Amino acid sequence: MINQSSKSPSFNASFDMMKLDGSAIHKHTITATMISADFKVTGKTSTRTYYGTAIISMKEGPVSNVPIVIKLLSDGSMSIMPDPIKTKGHFGNTPIQGKTNMSS
Repeated sequence: MINQSSKSPSFNASFDMMKLDGSAIHKHTITATMISADFKVTGKTSTRTYYGTAIISMKEGPVSNVPIVIKLLSDGSMSIMPDPIKTKGHFGNTPIQGKTNMSS
């Protein structure tokens, strides 16, 4: 989760990934340093958007300096968008969606 009280917020996550048919289950970890952030309120929902660079574990080994955008919504949902070029399209071209273990 993002350490929001720091002058240099950080983000750490691990998640399981698989093909759409349920095969090829594997794990990734993301360790990111956030460089800048935005805060937006739309109706009853707030969104914190963080921009930074990450180290992402891949089958071939860790990939460093991956540009990343992380969005945390007040309802506990989140999206993680690593640069698809740096990750060779492994995560596709849409954000990884999930839920946080705490509200933003």
